Amino acid sequence: MVTEFVETAVVGGGQQGCSVAGSLARLGYRAVVFERGEIGQAWAKERWESLRVNTPNRTVTFPGMPYDGDDPEGYMPAREVASRLRRYVAETGIDVREHTAVRSVEAPAGAPAHPDARFRLHLENGSGVEARNLVAALGGYSAPRLPELTARIDASVTQLHTRYYRDPRSLPPGAVLVYDI
Repeated sequence: MVTEFVETAVVGGGQQGCSVAGSLARLGYRAVVFERGEIGQAWAKERWESLRVNTPNRTVTFPGMPYDGDDPEGYMPAREVASRLRRYVAETGIDVREHTAVRSVEAPAGAPAHPDARFRLHLENGSGVEARNLVAALGGYSAPRLPELTARIDASVTQLHTRYYRDPRSLPPGAVLVYDI
């Protein structure tokens, strides 16, 4: 059941999705961001504790919000990226609907509920949204994949994707393979 129409629907409330919505807002367009978890969830909760951005802090900017910290040549921890992203969303008033997972997207085969709709989003909560435009901002790590070679590694070696790695203390004793693909 379609419950509303939005000009632009953005799937993913991370850096990419919120930056697109912010850029559109600066141009006078409204976008609604749908995030399965919380704003910046991957940075805040799905990366290892010691992860830092691999470019200087001065490059961690959002549309209309340059880096404003005191260490422009440092390397920002992942949790700080999430914090800055949340601040950006709050300060700009971007409409982010947290804990609103998109189950599927389709081009309405029949007549859409709204005449300008090109896309229909089916949300996990059973409701639907139609949109004229759609941005899929799922990030580079939306679904971990197992490399084929992992099937040939001895079962005594613990294997896990970087999404599930947090810090060395959380690893079991013995050989461990952490992969990122």
